Amino acid sequence: MTSKVSILRVKELSNYLNADFSNSITNVDLNFKSRILKKSHQDLNSVSFSLLQNLGNINSDCYSKRYKVVKALKKIVSKSLLVNEVIFFIHGSYATGNITAFSDIDVTVIIPDKKISKKEAKNLRKVIRLMLGYIYSVDPLMHHGIEIISACDFSRYDESILPLKTLRSAVALNESTEMDIIVDHELSVINAKKKLIKQCDAVILFKENKMNQSLYKMKGLISVLTLIPVLLLQADAKEFLYKRDAIERARDLYIEKIPFTAIDMATEFRKNWLIPSYIYYLRNIIVLINPVFPNLQNAQRISGSTAFINKNKADYFIKEAKNFASLVKEYIDD
Repeated sequence: MTSKVSILRVKELSNYLNADFSNSITNVDLNFKSRILKKSHQDLNSVSFSLLQNLGNINSDCYSKRYKVVKALKKIVSKSLLVNEVIFFIHGSYATGNITAFSDIDVTVIIPDKKISKKEAKNLRKVIRLMLGYIYSVDPLMHHGIEIISACDFSRYDESILPLKTLRSAVALNESTEMDIIVDHELSVINAKKKLIKQCDAVILFKENKMNQSLYKMKGLISVLTLIPVLLLQADAKEFLYKRDAIERARDLYIEKIPFTAIDMATEFRKNWLIPSYIYYLRNIIVLINPVFPNLQNAQRISGSTAFINKNKADYFIKEAKNFASLVKEYIDD
């Protein structure tokens, strides 16, 4: 098991790279080497593969947009002092195809199992901030930042973070592409259940008010909701699939016990998602107001809170989402 100190440091670095503007992290060099505890190898599975170099589904209507995004991100990544040691990759629908206006740009960074100097950490933060700025300009309603993983975590990898099937379809943003992973299946299932309960609680506690009907808040709810069947499949059936496949597999397994009305509604929202053009302009204005270390996620929140889903439609969806989350939580707790 990875030591708590290692986990804390990776979380600190993730916050530093994505959001924090203090110098607390860079006052000392960072060392992410972790202590691995002994364990039986019966639940461990070693795999090696290379990340893809090119986008999938090149004949899709959205290929040109996806290519433009990946090209821009690769240019930013090339500025990293650790470009030959850190692994940068894009995964999800932007890697495989079939994006909609709802689709997030999912980028992950794998930090090498080595000491990172203050200079390197500051440079990496600059690169991450440039990537975030670009990603948020493409999707002004995106909630999350860039996923930061330590290479040492792959010696006991938790597939609930990103399933192997997702990693195998990911596209590299630099020349570092080799993945050597030891999957801990037991740990993956345990953590999937913990995350499932957390996601269910987040939906159940989601408040029905005007602000939560905004596009920004509704996108957050839809994103959380659609992870629930994925995590249910991982925690209960112990299957780790690509997200879209996982949702359909979960539907096949659980539809007789748990109505998927909320998931169907979420799918329709995703297909018909439309971001008003003024939100892009508003977000850019907010960023320009504070050009020195802007809080990019605040710009997302403010601009995304100026457009709303129809009240009746939003209220019905929230009700169904809460019902779905409650039923899943009851099922997994039995």
